[in-house]
Amino acid sequence: MINSKSVKSKLVSIITTPLILSSLFIGIGSSSRKLLAETTLSPATYEELARYEWMGINYVCIAREMQFTRFLWFKQRFPFEKALSVATSTFVNTVLAHHGGFIEDKEEAIAIDPNRLYENGSFMILGGAIQYCPDLVPKKSKTQFEEINAIFQQQLEAIESQITE
Repeated sequence: MINSKSVKSKLVSIITTPLILSSLFIGIGSSSRKLLAETTLSPATYEELARYEWMGINYVCIAREMQFTRFLWFKQRFPFEKALSVATSTFVNTVLAHHGGFIEDKEEAIAIDPNRLYENGSFMILGGAIQYCPDLVPKKSKTQFEEINAIFQQQLEAIESQITE
């Protein structure tokens, strides 16, 4: 009798080994790459942040639409918390890697704490997911978003009232 696990592992090995080896050889021959120290990183602009946010929202919505099983699809959705975490981590890592953790504000580069960027990115991506694919966001997450958003609105109103006085 044929063991299905050994067949699967051999099949995975046959498929992945050439891909791994070819990526190593391609990396060895690339002499045109710049060293990271030679490149200058520009701070992330508002448009770039919006693009990264949209990519995160898109990922969350697509991941939640998918339904998984071992080989094919069936009726079990990708967990929302994992999808949001992956999308937010990608958002943060993109800002850190491509912009050195700097954001442009009024033509000035501001360093941002990665933890704070993660929290804000998660909030923005969650809000976008609620707007673009509300049926795929759990009620618990929607409620938490609404509570936090209400607190932010109160703080914003307090700041605005201090400015006008």
